[in-house]
Amino acid sequence: MDELYKKMHNIVDSPERKKLIDEMVRIIQNEVPCILGVHRLGFRLAHKWLSDYKPHPLGYGFNKYYKVDPALREETKKNL
Repeated sequence: MDELYKKMHNIVDSPERKKLIDEMVRIIQNEVPCILGVHRLGFRLAHKWLSDYKPHPLGYGFNKYYKVDPALREETKKNL
């Protein structure tokens, strides 16, 4: 990775530089032993009793107001 970075760092934007960057990205995607905070794919899970919920694109905990159906929530809790 270090050698690829050194090569890429000294090359102006070109197909050759793009090829080096693509190879570096491939290495990171396949060999990083952790889950990074940002990923090209995202998903959220929400209960059916929660509505008017729009996930924030940058992460969790940014939303303040949700519409909750208390009756449906209680029904769901009873069926657990």
